[in-house]
Amino acid sequence: MDKILLRMAKISASPQRAILFFLAMSVVFSLLYWVLFPLLEGTPSLGYSANRVSSPQSVGFLDCLYFSVTTQTTVGYGDITPVSVLGKIGTVVQAAFGFCYLAFLVSLFTSKAMMGSKVIKTHLRHAIEKGKVLPMR
Repeated sequence: MDKILLRMAKISASPQRAILFFLAMSVVFSLLYWVLFPLLEGTPSLGYSANRVSSPQSVGFLDCLYFSVTTQTTVGYGDITPVSVLGKIGTVVQAAFGFCYLAFLVSLFTSKAMMGSKVIKTHLRHAIEKGKVLPMR
């Protein structure tokens, strides 16, 4: 994992690609909540928390995208909640993905910042010369 991270830190466009992938996954999960899960179960997968007692109303794509982004960033306001089994499973998977991917993004940005530091480059060069660290290809 550290080799992958260091290679990505050397590529100038990798943070933008990583963020675009994060947003693309939000759109994919939104489509799952909006189209696929209701088709499979026959009921809306998401609903407004005020309507939990009564029958769940279907939410639009923008609401699904909003729910997806807040879930994936682990903010989760609670105004829209999963009401079906597949919605709950999808939410758990998306929250776990979001948590892990946000940690990856933080480490990517930190690696990128460190690789640009002259002090770190000098330290790595001396460590490689002394044979304490293997050079990266």
